[in-house]
Amino acid sequence: MSAARDLLRIREDGRYEEAASGVLEALLGAVDPARAVGATATVLHLEDVVPDEGGEAVLRHGGDLRRVVLLSTRDVEETGRAVPHVTAAGEDVSGMRFVRFAGGPTLYHAASLELEIVRVRG
Repeated sequence: MSAARDLLRIREDGRYEEAASGVLEALLGAVDPARAVGATATVLHLEDVVPDEGGEAVLRHGGDLRRVVLLSTRDVEETGRAVPHVTAAGEDVSGMRFVRFAGGPTLYHAASLELEIVRVRG
């Protein structure tokens, strides 16, 4: 798999597209990933996200945080905008964007959050 196919960036319509590989190469080649992607981004690993009983989690942001880089060993299975829905944890995610990972959780996030998914080899 090429480096460019391993980095997805969200588009305005809520779909994800392949992004340039420069960020991926900088991120994976850096000792401190946060330094590689900038001070305003948070770097998370998908395995660090704790889903609820239904296998869902909501990424929330506030303040100056507008960008999250999510490292994952899992493939993205589906993306889109949520239909009216409340998670098992009681969070209303209606209209939020979502990313469903193969064999893993579904993550919901506000449209105002820039989410970059970096596919890393496990």
